[in-house]
Amino acid sequence: MDAQTQSKLSRFKALSSIDVNKLTETRSNFSYLSWSTAWNLFKLECPSAEYTVKENPQTGALYSSDPAFGIMVRTSMTVDGETHEMWLSVMDGANRALKVEPYSYEVKEWSSGQWTGKMIEKTCPAASMIDINKAIMRCLVKNMAMFGLGLEIYCKGDLPDEVGDFKPAPKLTPEEEAALKAETKQKVLITKLVRGISLKWFEVIWPWGGEFKGQNLAGIATAGGMEALKGAALVVDGLPDFEHKAAIVDQFDKAIAECQSCIELREKNKS
Repeated sequence: MDAQTQSKLSRFKALSSIDVNKLTETRSNFSYLSWSTAWNLFKLECPSAEYTVKENPQTGALYSSDPAFGIMVRTSMTVDGETHEMWLSVMDGANRALKVEPYSYEVKEWSSGQWTGKMIEKTCPAASMIDINKAIMRCLVKNMAMFGLGLEIYCKGDLPDEVGDFKPAPKLTPEEEAALKAETKQKVLITKLVRGISLKWFEVIWPWGGEFKGQNLAGIATAGGMEALKGAALVVDGLPDFEHKAAIVDQFDKAIAECQSCIELREKNKS
C-alpha cells in the first residue's frame, strides 16, 4: 500500500471512529446530523477540507430540475487531493421529492397511531430556495460521510421505500420541545468540549480503576454523560499544570452547569 492510499485509509478510519449517534436529531422517524455539527467535527479532523456547490451547466443555477422527477442538488468535497462528489434530491419534511410545481399524492390515513384503512390526498408544495438551501447543506453532510464521518447513519438505511406509509411523528408540547432543544444543546456542548480543545487532554488517561480504566477523558465525557463528566473534570483539575489546563477546566465547569440545567428541565417536565 503506497503512502497516499495509507493516508486516505487512516483519515477514513479516524473519521468513521467518531461516534455521532448521540448528536443526531430525529425528525419524522429519520435520523439527521446537523450540518453545523458535522462541519465542526470534520474541519477539526481535516483542516484543509474545501467544498463546492455544483452549478447546473445549462442554467448556472445551484440545482437541476426535471418536471417528472423533481429537483436535485450536487456538491463535492476535497481533502488533501481526495475528492468525493454527492447528490441529493430536494425533499419536504416527510422526505418526499419536491418539484418546481405543486403536486398531489395519496397516503394512508392515521388516527391515534392506527391506520383507518382509508387513503387521503395530500398536496406537496412547490420547492422554494429555502428548500434548495437545506438540501445543499444536507448534501454536504453526505459528502462528509463519504470520507467516513457519520457513515453509520446511512448504513442503518438512508430512506424508507414508502415514505407515505410512515406514521406521522407525534406533535410535541411546548415543554417537550424545550426539553428536546436543551438535550440537543447538551449533546453539542459535550461534543465541542471533546473535539474543540487541544489534543493534550484527549491523551489524558483515567488514572483510577473501574469501568473507565484505560480510557481517555474525551471518550469518557462523550459516553458517560453527566457523572462521567464530573469525574473527568475532577481528574483534570487535580493534574499537574499542562498546556490549556485552565481553559479546559473552565469548559468543564460550563459543560457541567449546562448539563445540570438540562437534567433539571427534563425532571420538571416529568413531574
